[in-house]
Amino acid sequence: MVFDLIRMLLPRALDARCCEPKSETPCATWSPTRRTSARALHVRSGFPRWFVHGTGCATLLVAVTAPADEYAWEISGNRSQANLSGSSDATTTAVAATHYFTPVDDTLGPYRYGAFLSRSSEITGAVRHDTREYLGFGISPTPLPAVAMNLTDRTDAYTVSGRYVWRESGWYAGGTAQRASTDVGQPLVTGATLDGYSAFGGKYLGRAMTLDLTLESMKGRTDVEPIVCVNFPCVVPTSTKTSTKNVGLAVQRLGKLAAMHYVVAGRVTSTRTEVRYDVAATLPFPPPPSLSNGSVWSERRRSYAASGELLPTTRVGVRLDYTSFGNDLARGDAYGVSTTWFFKRHVAVQFSWLHTNPGGSAPSYRGWGVASLGRF
Repeated sequence: MVFDLIRMLLPRALDARCCEPKSETPCATWSPTRRTSARALHVRSGFPRWFVHGTGCATLLVAVTAPADEYAWEISGNRSQANLSGSSDATTTAVAATHYFTPVDDTLGPYRYGAFLSRSSEITGAVRHDTREYLGFGISPTPLPAVAMNLTDRTDAYTVSGRYVWRESGWYAGGTAQRASTDVGQPLVTGATLDGYSAFGGKYLGRAMTLDLTLESMKGRTDVEPIVCVNFPCVVPTSTKTSTKNVGLAVQRLGKLAAMHYVVAGRVTSTRTEVRYDVAATLPFPPPPSLSNGSVWSERRRSYAASGELLPTTRVGVRLDYTSFGNDLARGDAYGVSTTWFFKRHVAVQFSWLHTNPGGSAPSYRGWGVASLGRF
C-alpha cells in the first residue's frame, strides 16, 4: 500500500503549487494522464486526506534537497613497508578520520579531489605506529667491543590537523599538532620524543588552484642512562635535543586536458636543524670540542618537490612524485609512483612505490604501501 501511495504521489509532487499554502489550486490535482483529486487518493490509498496533502509536498521537498552525492566523513587506513638497507626494515600502520564541516560534493570533478574543489573546512585526527628492525651495536660501558644484536624501535604518533576555508574569498588557514614517542631498542637509551607544530595559510587562485605558505617547528629529545667510565675514555651524551624549523611554499593546480583531468603541484622547503648535546663526565680525557657539554651542531637543507597526476576518469588516477633534498655538500633524491582507484563512488584503494637515495655514503632504499578509504 505504501508503494502504491508513493507511485501516485510522485507525479503530483512535480506541481510545485501544492507547496504554496495560499495556492487556490488543490493539492494533488495534476497527473500526466488524468486529474486525480486528493479525495480520490484518500479513498484509494486508505490514508487520511491531510496525510495525502502533506506527503505530496514532502516528496517534492526531499526530491529537491536530498544530497545524493555528498559526504561529510572520510575514514582511511594504510600500511607501508621499506627495506632501509640490507639489515634494516621499517613498517608503518596508520588510521585517520576526517570530518568536513561543509558536506563535500564529489560531482565537481575527480572523486579524489572533491574536498579541494568544494572548498570544505575540515578537521583530521590520525594515529600511526612505526616499527623498525635493524642490526645494531649496543652501548657498552666496558673496554670490550660492543656485540652486534638485532634491535627494534617502536614509535607511536598522534596528529590533529585542521583547515578553515572562507569559501567566498578563497582564503584559508590551518595548522597541525603532533606528538611521537619512541621505545628505542638500543640498550641504555631510555626513550625518544618528538613534538611538532605547524601553521599555514593560503588562497584559491581561481576555482582549482591554490598557493600557500607553511611554517613548522619540531623539537625532539633522546635520553641515555648515565654510564660510569672506569680506567678507559668514553664520551656518551646523556641527552640529545633536536630543533627543526621548516618554511615551505606550495602550489597546486587541477585542470582538464581533453576528456581527462590532471593535477600538477610543487613545493620548496627550507629547513634548519640544530642538535644540542649534554655529555656525561669522561675519564681520563675531556670530550672533544664537537661533543663538549652543551655544544650545538647545526645544518641548513633545502628540498624541491614536484608531482603530476593524470586522471583519465573521475575514479582512477596515476601520480608521479620527485623530490630533491640536501645541502651544498651532499644531495639526495626520491621518486615514486602511486595509483588510486575508486571502485565504488565512496570507496577507494591506493597502491604506491617509493625509491629514496639519501645521498653521500648512506645506502638507498625502496618501499611500498597500500591504503584504503571510505566516505559517508
